[in-house]
Amino acid sequence: MPFQKPRPGALREQQTEAAGNSQSALASRENTLSANLNQLFASLHDPTSTERGRKRLGQLGLRNLAHAVRGPQLCAVGNVRPDGKRFAIDHDGGLPALVVAAWDRPCPLDDGLPGWAESLDDLVAFSPDRPEKWWTMAGGNILGGFWLERASYLDEPALIHDRPIDWLRAGGFGSVVLDWDAPPILTLSTLRRIVSRSERTAARIARALTRPVSIPEIRVNREVLNVAAA
Repeated sequence: MPFQKPRPGALREQQTEAAGNSQSALASRENTLSANLNQLFASLHDPTSTERGRKRLGQLGLRNLAHAVRGPQLCAVGNVRPDGKRFAIDHDGGLPALVVAAWDRPCPLDDGLPGWAESLDDLVAFSPDRPEKWWTMAGGNILGGFWLERASYLDEPALIHDRPIDWLRAGGFGSVVLDWDAPPILTLSTLRRIVSRSERTAARIARALTRPVSIPEIRVNREVLNVAAA
């Protein structure tokens, strides 16, 4: 069959369609992940629902947690099974832990106070006895990523806490870098000012921002460019 030159704009239309299909597939996967996380989080115990739970939260410096942010709860209590940097819910045993809900973004309520959207990006677990060690369920790098985006867009200082428990004590305001081995350098580099709660975290942020960035191989395929421009 003789070669037929594509009609003008045909390749571009195919690329646009492919990109749209890819975005739809990605959105579908994100929705499925969020639904699964919501289901798992709902299966855990709300510590603010009992006097004993509220007392334990008070001992951890979280006594105002139930009133700190309007909307869905920020943490639950359950047993987890750590595996490297990840964890799974283990209703039959495992390690007692606080499980933090990483909601996708705050959303305004009728009274003007911040609330939280219903979509979960991740779950973060830690033992109340060792809050400096935590695990994620979906492998996220940031807790409270919305606040970094907001600070970058509005040119405001970004608050970065040391640990998820500190984030809870702040009522879910600010952010936490969850994985320092794979820091979101591009996100942090868009910030003009960063406020850290400790010298250690400040030093970690500085190292993350000065770490060499991996540059991908870049090629030019002139044939594809010429067809697209035809």
